Amino acid sequence: GRTVNSNLDIARVCQSVAEVLGRLMSFDRLVITQSIADGARFRVVHVTGVPVDGADLGTALMPLVTTQVGLAREDGCVLVGDLTPELLDHHPGLRSSGLRAWMQIPVGPAGEPLAYVSLRSRQQDAYTEQDLALSKEIALQIAPAFRNAAILKELEKRVADRTTDLSVSNAAKTM
Repeated sequence: GRTVNSNLDIARVCQSVAEVLGRLMSFDRLVITQSIADGARFRVVHVTGVPVDGADLGTALMPLVTTQVGLAREDGCVLVGDLTPELLDHHPGLRSSGLRAWMQIPVGPAGEPLAYVSLRSRQQDAYTEQDLALSKEIALQIAPAFRNAAILKELEKRVADRTTDLSVSNAAKTM
């Protein structure tokens, strides 16, 4: 947690998280998404492993918890042992990937997550309740990094907006 939270570069934070999770459990695909401005969609900020059509770096996605599938638990986590036809209909890119098991964990409060960490495996029932509990602990530790990165991004936007305003004002004075 300390290593992850000492960095405001979200790409490096995600890389650190992927390395830690890779040492603790196996996965064929890891996706980390971060909340974008509207709060309902999440942008893919890190992908490792098996490619899935329509879920590449930079893609905006609706998290599984907001779909009609309704698999999310009260804590916002998802644990799926084998993808059903209904799930595959909601995520058609998964059909060709061969991914079967899915674990998704919110980063931050379940009602308003800052991000999601999603691990997927080609092996049926690859993830257990114990894996989910460990992943939730990791998500708790990395939440401040995502919060700090969002604050930094907002501050940078304010500075850029203010700089533009000042430039316009100065240009008007010189005329």
